[in-house]
Amino acid sequence: MKSKWVYVGAVLLSLLAVLGIAKFIEPENVRVQQHLSYNTEVEDTNLSIEPSSFSSHLPVVSIETEGQTIPGRPETGQKVSQVKNTFIRAEMKIIENQGELNTLKDTPQIESDIQIRVRGNSSRRFDKAGYLFKFIDEDGMDQGYEVMGMEKDSTWVLHGPFLDKTLMRNYMWYNLSGQIMEWAPDVRFCEVFLNGGYQGVYVMEEQIESATINWTDFLRAYTINPYEERNFNYVREKTT
Repeated sequence: MKSKWVYVGAVLLSLLAVLGIAKFIEPENVRVQQHLSYNTEVEDTNLSIEPSSFSSHLPVVSIETEGQTIPGRPETGQKVSQVKNTFIRAEMKIIENQGELNTLKDTPQIESDIQIRVRGNSSRRFDKAGYLFKFIDEDGMDQGYEVMGMEKDSTWVLHGPFLDKTLMRNYMWYNLSGQIMEWAPDVRFCEVFLNGGYQGVYVMEEQIESATINWTDFLRAYTINPYEERNFNYVREKTT
């Protein structure tokens, strides 16, 4: 009988030790929920679209192209863009005052040259364009930044939710996926200005790369029904 209680005590001590150690070990993948991280006592925002008076609790992204048109939109009468993957050089400023309002007058946390183009397939025709951009140095080489608290990278996506009037789908589902999957793109809401003109609320996203996803190339010779094959996956054309 005595030995039984010895075993029970040993098990309990082991569990307490594990719980004690776990308390001091941070999870490897801690996902930041942007909507829960802001100071709720911050003063009211000014949502005037005038650059001089605009303020928001969301990070502000300002893009200056010096009169250049960002390439990638189809010309009138065309179904696809003839310069789909052509970039222009521009300048980007990112303003994120932790716990305070953000305005275009504030000192940017990131100020860098970028290469930028319109992103997507059919969405290239939408009034609210999405963009792919890369931070670059003076020599045009890729340069990584930690954007809005996300992991350091040089290539980013500015997703403009045009059909999604809630603006929440990508943000919500990427965050949910990040809670249950090994990897999902990190995302942040932000306000975007292009050449001084307000463009609306965008979602800053990590770029999905082949190194992070197990892509299987699509072959027209496939006769498999992917809905019936549990371990089957393919991609027709990755959106870039």
